[in-house]
Amino acid sequence: MAKPVFDIKVPLRYQIKDTKIEVIGVCKITEDGGQCWNPQGVIDKALTSSTLARFGKGGDLGQTPLPVVYGKKNRIVLTRIRTSTSKFEPRLQLCMASYREVEMHRQNPQLDLTPLNPVVRDLYYVTSELRDTISSLYALVTEPVGQSPNLALVEGATIQFDGLQVKVVEINPVGDSWTIELQLTGKVKPRRRLVATVLDSNGKTIEQVDSAGRPVTNEFVKNSLREFQQTLTENPDNLRPPPLFNTGKPGVDSQTDSKVIFSTYTNPKHIGSMYLAGSKVWTIEVTGIPLDPIKKR
Repeated sequence: MAKPVFDIKVPLRYQIKDTKIEVIGVCKITEDGGQCWNPQGVIDKALTSSTLARFGKGGDLGQTPLPVVYGKKNRIVLTRIRTSTSKFEPRLQLCMASYREVEMHRQNPQLDLTPLNPVVRDLYYVTSELRDTISSLYALVTEPVGQSPNLALVEGATIQFDGLQVKVVEINPVGDSWTIELQLTGKVKPRRRLVATVLDSNGKTIEQVDSAGRPVTNEFVKNSLREFQQTLTENPDNLRPPPLFNTGKPGVDSQTDSKVIFSTYTNPKHIGSMYLAGSKVWTIEVTGIPLDPIKKR
């Protein structure tokens, strides 16, 4: 398995504003007991005791089978994650193991470490090669970028948004929809995940469109479908197809650091402008996780 490329590499801990992740320890659980050590590889008796109280024989989760892969090195990585619930702050999600691991599983047992330490809510079962001595975890961080100024839907039109210049390159029909290609220049790192909203000439959001790409109100859609259902009930032999409506919100066809292509069912001649929103996205590799304790001399 090829090792992913990460935007940031940090040993054992990462923090941005109020969002952070840190490795608390690593454990090896066996049928006869187990052993835990801190991020520096030193055996931690308190951590071992509290972990075995949950996963050992007679523990709360003692009957829960651990995802052991025979012939591999199996470990539990204990992490403490604090991520913001605010839509305006960065958020962090721990996704996977990244150093030759063939498998990783996650549980949320709310493991109490010691009376002085916060609860650990995330355990990761890491399976690696027997020869491996260190491991790492992969985290994804997203940070909202707010809303852009309105961008006229005219080829060549530009706006400044979150350190970027956004330019309308071209607009093309594709079947019953249209594509809108935007060019991004400037501070393209970290990369963005962008979404678009289209507005009519009065600056009102286009929610739905008919089969010709003309904006229609939600009330119009409800009435049209109600009338069709009533006609069908009164005349079951009427084979007229139901009216077709599509969402007016564009979807993302493709996106790179320097280009994003949106597709929309809204006919561009009915679009006055559009605006962008979304998030900055970057990946973190939390490195240096010891898969074995330090051997005493």
